[in-house]
Amino acid sequence: MYELYSNGNELGSGMFVKGDSTMRSERSYKWITSVNYRTQKLNVRIDGYLQWIDNYIYDEPARKNITVISGSYPVFQYKQTPAFFRGADLDLRFVPLRSLEYRLITSIIWANEQSSGNYLPYIPPMRIDHQLTWTPAMRRSFAPHLTLKHRFTAKQTRFDPKTDLIDHTPPAYHLLGFEAGVEWSVGRKHKIRFLLAGDNMLNKEYKEYTNRSRYYAHDIGRDVRCSVQWSF
Repeated sequence: MYELYSNGNELGSGMFVKGDSTMRSERSYKWITSVNYRTQKLNVRIDGYLQWIDNYIYDEPARKNITVISGSYPVFQYKQTPAFFRGADLDLRFVPLRSLEYRLITSIIWANEQSSGNYLPYIPPMRIDHQLTWTPAMRRSFAPHLTLKHRFTAKQTRFDPKTDLIDHTPPAYHLLGFEAGVEWSVGRKHKIRFLLAGDNMLNKEYKEYTNRSRYYAHDIGRDVRCSVQWSF
């Protein structure tokens, strides 16, 4: 309903969005092929897919601004077109030691208009997430763990400048994070969990291509969280 009848500014995104009440429902056809390899220490899964979408709905800048009482906003217009998506996902898990686990998750996607071949806007770039988790063998009532994380997000090069407010995409970036926690069993029914986690620990200035706020500000900086959970 939103994409059909929108006609106003989004205060959270700083955009004026216009819908199109003549748009029809999307219809999708998808082919997925999966390969899974598993041993005692290694588990690898690869998924490849092709997807054709009739009447794919998206929005893009209309290359004009509109002024209302709260200010001037760029206009985004909802559209639809036949689209062709294809991509691949990789999920790898490696356990060299009983207390050590490495995991890698990556995905890449291409998306074009079927008629013109032009790239569709706001499609995520390639991303690689991997982490190393250490879970030392302790007594059953006390279970600590430590995880080190790294994320790489590539620059989106499959991009049509005509479908964006600016003629370039944000650069690639790396983010480092961690998670340290412990679960402590108290009696037969009670558990206390302590967790300390952090993202973007180097306080890297970066912008995520799919985040519309990138036109006005950088993404989230260093974020450290602490939590305590008691189950009873």
